Amino acid sequence: MKKDAEKMFGLRRAASGLWSARLSIPRNRWKDVGQAFQTKSGIRQDFVKSLQTKDKQEAIQRRDAALAALRSVVNEKLREIGKPPLGGEWEASCMGIAEKAVVDALSARKQIDQASDAYEPVQDAYGNVNENIPATEQEHVKHVLSEFAAEFSEKLPPAEGRRYLQTFMGVLEGQETPLEPLAERWLADARRLVSTGLLNRHRRVLAIFWKYLDGVGVARVVQKVDKRQARRFREWLIDKGKEANTVNSYLSSLRSFWTWLDDAGEVSDSNPWSGMSGGLKKLAKKDAKARGEKRPFTDDELLLLLKGQPTACRQLSRMMIEANCTAARKVDFSLS
Repeated sequence: MKKDAEKMFGLRRAASGLWSARLSIPRNRWKDVGQAFQTKSGIRQDFVKSLQTKDKQEAIQRRDAALAALRSVVNEKLREIGKPPLGGEWEASCMGIAEKAVVDALSARKQIDQASDAYEPVQDAYGNVNENIPATEQEHVKHVLSEFAAEFSEKLPPAEGRRYLQTFMGVLEGQETPLEPLAERWLADARRLVSTGLLNRHRRVLAIFWKYLDGVGVARVVQKVDKRQARRFREWLIDKGKEANTVNSYLSSLRSFWTWLDDAGEVSDSNPWSGMSGGLKKLAKKDAKARGEKRPFTDDELLLLLKGQPTACRQLSRMMIEANCTAARKVDFSLS
């Protein structure tokens, strides 16, 4: 059932039998897209493009290109009014070579899955089965796409070529697990459990983490994120000028994501983000003190306020006592 649902994602069938691609707009972007297209209602929930076919398998093959075209049109309209594209920072303007390898490998896996797995042994002129020749359409497609990837990697600088081919084959063979599809599943689950604000924070953190991985040339796959990368990401955030509390919130989101991955059976190692927030609270207090931020009165300072003689009027003394007993807000007392 799950595989069938994935195949039908982004598709709609009309009463006439014709299939269409359907681009769903996230709820938090309905108003932005409605504004971009100047709809009467002020919102836009989806876009539909006919695939000009009544055959389901043909529609599945045409769907991705149609959805990409729809998304491109919508994003162009959003840019015209100064709004971020769908997915925000998830859409990198320049895809890193490791991430391109992941995208290409996932596309290759989809094509392989759609090919026939019927066994058709290839025999030579003497009736002997040649084991070195692909015996199924799936094996043939896999062989061809792997050759294409190898040819592409040879056109790259040596280091990038090796990284591309290793990542491509790792994802294709199932030895490396792409993070982004898992992140979408996590966010879909979290949508039912957390506030919209927290969900948006999770999305922002993931976007920044993808940007970091691309910048250091690390593929967005589960197996590449270990304690060392987690620590380097923390250091990278601090080097970028992020405050300690902000860094702590970013690490908290990623720690929650990896906890979900563990619960979903997608990882078996320890959570690389566990213990990564150590020392950030002390750093946050130090930063706050350096900025001269407001702080609560100490017990000794509070006693001085309550015992001292008011210089303006007795009403001020009563206000101080009432504020202390009732937690009334906001009373701003200055210490001389």
